[in-house]
Amino acid sequence: MKDRSLPSDSFARNLVCAALLAACAAGCGGDSDGPTRYDVSGTITFDGQPVPYGMIVFEDKKTGYKTACSIDDGYYESQSGKGHQGGKFTATITGFADEGSGGAEGKRLWKGAWQTEIELPTESATKDFDVPKAEVQVPAGGQAGGNPLDET
Repeated sequence: MKDRSLPSDSFARNLVCAALLAACAAGCGGDSDGPTRYDVSGTITFDGQPVPYGMIVFEDKKTGYKTACSIDDGYYESQSGKGHQGGKFTATITGFADEGSGGAEGKRLWKGAWQTEIELPTESATKDFDVPKAEVQVPAGGQAGGNPLDET
C-alpha cells in the first residue's frame, strides 16, 4: 500500500476539483438501483488528532464509481446501501480545522488532498485512517488557508 500527497499543479487541482464536485453532486453514495453496495464508516485523524471537518472519497479502481462521505469530528459514514462494492479503492481525504461560515470553507489542515490505496471486503466495513503529518504539506502557522484548489 503506497501513500502519497497530490502535487500542487493544475492537473492535480483539477482532478481533486472534479472528484469533489462529482461527490458533492451525488451526496454520499450513488443510485439505489444496481449492484449491492455495502456501508463503510470509520475515523480519520491527522497527526493523531481527529479531523474536525472534511471529506473522504472512495474511488473504485475497477469501475471508477465514487462514494463520498463528510467528515465530522473525526468520523465518517456512508449512507445506508450507498457505499462500496468491495475491492481496491483510492481513498482521497481533505481536512479542515473548522466548518467555515457563510458558504466559505474552513481553514485547511494540509495543502491539497492526501491519498492512499486500500482494499475493502464485499461486506459492510470499518476503515480508519491517520493522515501522517510527514506525508502532507503543512504551511508555517500549522494550517493552509483559502481554497483547497488554489496553490499557496
